[in-house]
Amino acid sequence: MVQRLFRGVSVFVLLVGFSLVAPAALFEPLFLVEKVVGAVTIEKPDGTVVRAELDHAYPYGSKICVPEPPPPYTPEETKRLIKQYGSVPVVDPPMLRIRFSDDFAFRFSAGTKVGILDASEKTGDRIKEVKILDLSEGVIDTFLSASVVKTGGAADEKIDAILNAIVIRTPVGEATKLSARNRVSVKRAEGTPGYSSCLFRTQSGNMEITGAQFHIQKMRANSEAILDGDAEFTSINVGRGEFTVRFERGADDKQAVHFSGRTVGKVWRQYCDIGGRQAFAVMICNSDGTFSSYSYLEGQTGISGAIAATAQSTSEKSGDAASDAADDFGDTSSSDDFSFDSFDDSGSASGTTSETTDSTSSSDSSFDDNWLDF
Repeated sequence: MVQRLFRGVSVFVLLVGFSLVAPAALFEPLFLVEKVVGAVTIEKPDGTVVRAELDHAYPYGSKICVPEPPPPYTPEETKRLIKQYGSVPVVDPPMLRIRFSDDFAFRFSAGTKVGILDASEKTGDRIKEVKILDLSEGVIDTFLSASVVKTGGAADEKIDAILNAIVIRTPVGEATKLSARNRVSVKRAEGTPGYSSCLFRTQSGNMEITGAQFHIQKMRANSEAILDGDAEFTSINVGRGEFTVRFERGADDKQAVHFSGRTVGKVWRQYCDIGGRQAFAVMICNSDGTFSSYSYLEGQTGISGAIAATAQSTSEKSGDAASDAADDFGDTSSSDDFSFDSFDDSGSASGTTSETTDSTSSSDSSFDDNWLDF
């Protein structure tokens, strides 16, 4: 008991002392565990693995593992528990809630694996504070209470620092410009190594998502983007609300596409042997059934294969991709039929995308909307 009290006082003195030295800092020097349920473990930067303890502080660079919920009771266990206790005891699922400071708190659900990384850097006479939550699997809920309302003048500089201070990294993209309450999840596809489905949901907050060859802007409150794929393929679907996606086009200007309803975007990536550059193909299926498709080489001008047409089969597929988002994974193969063989060493290309197989994403059925129990 004395040792625990001493450690608690030491952490308190450290945090208070740091706040006196650097009152403008966004984060405390250590993150604090505010709530823990179950056998949550934290691997420190030196490799030491410990059980997460309430009101204890841990260094950035640590890895957090929240275990899966325990399996349901068997009929025999249920009978025994009812006989022994009169009812079946309720077991809360594992979870962990941590805080970087008064304004930055996060909740990790059962089955979550996440690294808490410090990416702060010194720029001139200032420290640019950035923390990365490297989410490989599971669910993160954010609660960011710092005000991000811009009023003009010097105060807006601090707001920009707040908006750029948190990055949630997933296998398909990074969530940035976070404010208020949001949810980011990663679900690994069984039987397909490297393939993930990621859900980015805003509740009362905002966010942006940056991925390979695309950037999602203007995700307002009550919006949801569902991305799935791997290093060679990404599919972008609308779960709810609307947002704008800017797709890269090589050396040409980016293409801004409004996503709503049944809009679907797909990006293919493949290294091109001829020319020694990476080749990309993009297909966008609009909610009205029209679609466009183009391909390009990395850093090159000249878009190839641009088309605009109405295709009932494509429309149906894009609709299925959005409506099936709450189901389990279907066909997660990224080996769609687009061929990069048409590229030559001059950087030009010919041909268009052929009919693609559908690769739908999946909302985690365990998600709840109970944002109040933070």
